[in-house]
Amino acid sequence: MTISISENLKKLRVNREITQEALAEHLGVSAQSVSKWERGENFPDLTLVPMIANYFDVSTDVLLGMDAIRSKKRVEDAKAKTLELRMSDTDTQDERLELWRELAHDMPHDYEVQFLYAGELKGKHEKWVDVRNFDPYKREAVQIYERILDNSTDDELRTRTIAVLCNAYTELRELDKARELAARLPVVHQCREWMGEMIAQKAIEQYLNQLNENAGVKLVRANTITDPSELLRMLQDTEATEKFNLAREKAMKSIDKATAEELTKPFSDALFAYSVRVSNALSNLGHFRRQLGLEQDGEYIRLLKLEMAIADIQQWDRPNDGTRYMNTYQNLALEYLKTDFDTALDYIVKAIECAAHTDPSLMAHGVESMVSDDGTVTKNRFERPAREQLAQMYERNITLDPFREHQRFINAMAKLKTDN
Repeated sequence: MTISISENLKKLRVNREITQEALAEHLGVSAQSVSKWERGENFPDLTLVPMIANYFDVSTDVLLGMDAIRSKKRVEDAKAKTLELRMSDTDTQDERLELWRELAHDMPHDYEVQFLYAGELKGKHEKWVDVRNFDPYKREAVQIYERILDNSTDDELRTRTIAVLCNAYTELRELDKARELAARLPVVHQCREWMGEMIAQKAIEQYLNQLNENAGVKLVRANTITDPSELLRMLQDTEATEKFNLAREKAMKSIDKATAEELTKPFSDALFAYSVRVSNALSNLGHFRRQLGLEQDGEYIRLLKLEMAIADIQQWDRPNDGTRYMNTYQNLALEYLKTDFDTALDYIVKAIECAAHTDPSLMAHGVESMVSDDGTVTKNRFERPAREQLAQMYERNITLDPFREHQRFINAMAKLKTDN
């Protein structure tokens, strides 16, 4: 448990526009003592704590930060309870909603809590909105998001709020508001993934330079030369360029793998997630242009292959990400099925092989609808291995019927089921 009296004392003093000297005089101590308290170098004597609290008209709990500690514990408990309820077969969301409503009422200026409460409100039904009847839960959620945007100074929270509001305004058909908010989001070359890749690259380069300095080898880099004529001469010197490339390649091979991982890993996951989003956007763009009648010959296949190429950029071992490749391969298979059965078969077999490489520990959760003989529909929650769920999906997908009698499809399905 961390007592944050130094931060709280300084915040109270600054907010009240009181000098360290004035506070010191009231307490009968030196201004230097107050300065050390605020810097966290030492703490006021216990006998002074009530005097300081009374001076600022707050409780000792507020001064010591105990309220903040208890609030944080309540939020963590609420998150754990929310997860427990979501996994429950009897979850109706009402209990979760009331849980966060109470927290939001008690912590009106904790905007992370307000954001989580708004999330429960907007999730009260599966759809954001029925335009004919935008229910009060969603209206309240939008109002909370707008209040967060007006008052919060947390940049990360504000960005998340803008993204959610863009979605809400779009569903409400308030497209001008959605566009205005979207324009406030960072452009792609200012995002964490782009910057992370640049930082990781520079970190490797700095490490390479250090390696070569230690080995007594000097690598001359073009970007360290400021004289234009010297830079032009270097670029025209083919032999020097080849020597540089060979030296750099040798240095790259000498990097300790653990060090390389340490320098690049903080950004690799973010970059991977970014490339997933880009590849999904390409697939969605293809569908959208087709629906609008804007598709040119072969355009959808080109977009799918570009999506696949972006996926291939990431070569890290991610066994639980098989579905990412699987969906693209399946879309390519269905597209080629119109003109080239053999190529379509190649792609659908690759899709099933991807499904077979899904992490065996990964579980699929969902709701299944069952129709009885009398037409009654019942819904049951299920939890089963993801591979088993994928196998059932392939068995039930009627668009794959043209492949079912082919031996390669049969073998791939048998392997998928065997691996479960």
